[in-house]
Amino acid sequence: MSKLSFIEWYKVEYEDECNPDLEEILSSLYQSIISDGTHHGDCTKENYTCELCFAESLLTEYYEYVFPEKIKK
Repeated sequence: MSKLSFIEWYKVEYEDECNPDLEEILSSLYQSIISDGTHHGDCTKENYTCELCFAESLLTEYYEYVFPEKIKK
């Protein structure tokens, strides 16, 4: 069985939170991470979410979806 792409998976997993501009938001997040690549926000005691941690969390969840056999229980 074929796995969903990251964006397809995100739309299914986070259906209630899904923004119609999801591709644009993820692209912006990606650009922010590769241009800076440092922790901000709650990691540095600021009152907003760290984009790097947020991306890491999403990618970890997606990895677990794609490779469930590699996850140690």
